[in-house]
Amino acid sequence: MTVTGRGIDRARVAEIGQREEAEYRRRTPKSAALFQRAHEALPLGVASSFQAYDPYPLFMTDARGSRIWDADGNEYIDFDMAFGVLAAGHSHPILAEALQRRVVRSERTLFCPSPAHTPQLFSRWNKVGAPLENRDGP
Repeated sequence: MTVTGRGIDRARVAEIGQREEAEYRRRTPKSAALFQRAHEALPLGVASSFQAYDPYPLFMTDARGSRIWDADGNEYIDFDMAFGVLAAGHSHPILAEALQRRVVRSERTLFCPSPAHTPQLFSRWNKVGAPLENRDGP
């Protein structure tokens, strides 16, 4: 970053920001499209305000260990590792096997309600989730 005698060169900062946003948009068109679809079902187009940022959030489609992939196939290292992932990583084989056994024994897992009890929720999920289920990710 260029620093002048008076402080930060704000024009240079703006130039770098514009360049980086253009590259972000170039690499993530599927996330942009999914974000537009998500606005039909979710406030701000995301599940929590923590995930909302400009120009749009990435939509992740796969995760293993410390690595995650977005809908466009870009690979990232997950430095956030929130909500339990920190303890075991994404898709830990032991946890994945236990979840597979659970799914086989029941229509419902964890806190997921039955479609009969929440038809509106599942109608909204079909609008947003269907593209992720049919992805061509890693």
